[in-house]
Amino acid sequence: MVRYLLLAGAPPSSLVDAVTKRLAKLGDEFVAVASSSRIALFTDTPSAVVEIASGGFLLGTMFAPDGARITRLSEAQQACVGIGGAAVLPELVWGSYLAVCVDVTGGDIDVMRDPSGALPCYFTSGPKITAFSSDADLLVQLGLASAAIDWTGIDAHLRRVGLRAAQTCLADVKELLASQVFRLGRSNEKPACVWSPWSFAGRERQFTRYEDAVVAVGQTVRSAVRALARETRRSVLGVSGGLDSSIVAACLSECEVDVTLATMVTQDPRGDERAYASVIATAIGRDLHACFESLDLVDLTISKAAHLPRPTARAFAQSTNALFQELADARHADAFFSGGGGDNVFCLMHNVLPVVDRYRVEGLSRGLAKTAIDVSMVAGVSVWEVFRRSLRRQMSSRHGYVWPETSSYLAPGAAGLGAVAHHPWLDAPPGTLPGKAAHIAWVMHVQNHIEGHGEARTLPTLWPLLSQPVIETCLRVPTWMWFQGGRNRSVARAAFTDILPQQIVTRRSKGTPDGFAAKIFETRRAQIRDMLSEGMLATHGMLDMNSIHVALGHERLHDTPEFNRIMTIVDVEAWLRAWSGRSQASADIKSLL
Repeated sequence: MVRYLLLAGAPPSSLVDAVTKRLAKLGDEFVAVASSSRIALFTDTPSAVVEIASGGFLLGTMFAPDGARITRLSEAQQACVGIGGAAVLPELVWGSYLAVCVDVTGGDIDVMRDPSGALPCYFTSGPKITAFSSDADLLVQLGLASAAIDWTGIDAHLRRVGLRAAQTCLADVKELLASQVFRLGRSNEKPACVWSPWSFAGRERQFTRYEDAVVAVGQTVRSAVRALARETRRSVLGVSGGLDSSIVAACLSECEVDVTLATMVTQDPRGDERAYASVIATAIGRDLHACFESLDLVDLTISKAAHLPRPTARAFAQSTNALFQELADARHADAFFSGGGGDNVFCLMHNVLPVVDRYRVEGLSRGLAKTAIDVSMVAGVSVWEVFRRSLRRQMSSRHGYVWPETSSYLAPGAAGLGAVAHHPWLDAPPGTLPGKAAHIAWVMHVQNHIEGHGEARTLPTLWPLLSQPVIETCLRVPTWMWFQGGRNRSVARAAFTDILPQQIVTRRSKGTPDGFAAKIFETRRAQIRDMLSEGMLATHGMLDMNSIHVALGHERLHDTPEFNRIMTIVDVEAWLRAWSGRSQASADIKSLL
């Protein structure tokens, strides 16, 4: 991943000099690659800078709509940017990038993050200068931001799980969300979206023929995998034998890249996917490496998100990350590939919203009855139950998506930001189909998992299924088409029947790491009790310790979903301890912003 630090808004030479010296002391190989009276850019990857008109630039990995790598903008593209600014870039390029557009009249500076959110962007602001960085901890290490905890942000994180708002869990650090532009200068406007998922989820953009959707999804995914494959010579791909990772594996087999397949194995049969993973490995002619989950590789007191401004890392993933990194080192890999996000973009739902969507578009029709049958087959309930639930949902006046909230194991009266944390993609326009609103929310949720955690930070992870073109294409597929034939992710299955083994295309079961996570919980109950009883969350009155003690005393709690909630709280506690114990650079540099 490209790392960077951007100072925008006419940074004084004293600030640039101070930052330069502190970067050198940190030992990070940052180079000053763009400097003017209005911006200063430092990055560890100077080759990732593409200049645009008026002293602006793109930073990262960019592709044209056809998948060709962009190392410079054409005159026509430069002219478009000159006229439309950052707002036109999502139509011209896709990838993992940050864009900076400078107004030649000496007015505004636009800083935009790409719609996929693949390149992180955190910022802290002073009266005149805003510092942007790929690394929240770099802002703190340089003294540009403090490490103070935002307890309302912690409350939001625990109550609206997975909702990624601009406010983080650090009081002095905010996030420029995917697709947002931050305007500095005469306007000083609040960040706003220049790309919206609703542009593709709207009724007028939806595919009307299933066959067209199948062709479009297949072509777009293949193109995204092919483009990203050119960025690596040797990679490691985790495969479960499920649909999504198998699609990426099959597409990679069509590319000129050396890919090693790896699958995680747990003692719980639900987490042993070797039978299915070997099917795809054999089909594409690759060896399969089995990595066995180990409790010894999991330390609950360590947060692998200690470099991030939110506690998004899960403890059970420490084992997977360490084992995959060990394999990557042995194979001299330069990147990881991931099939992650397939459930999200391919609209894997477990509700009746596709039926509601089709009714609102077509009314009572033969197609509606067919979708009800499809959903009943996927959900394993009767058609009449599907219609009953659909009618109840149809009678609701709600058209957008309401992010679920939970207060379990939290102290009464501790609510803060959790009740109002928000993401602009949740602002559904009038006439929104509820299933499509849920689809967008599901895509939002997975963006919490694309930042590197722990060992996974050492190599870039490529997420083709979460690339902008794939997201745009999948949002154009009506929700009911994803269920056609009584199969979830039906369009994706149909799009790759020519290169996937039938055992994968028709597979209905799904593996899960829950057994390994439950084993961690069961063997570390005493440690969990001590961590939470004596921890920072309890000290700040965030937890209902009575209910936690009761839960920890429940002999079979690890057989219920409740143990996952406890483990989430443990992850937050570990993150808090990591940040509270950090040493900080002198904050005198902050006064220069």
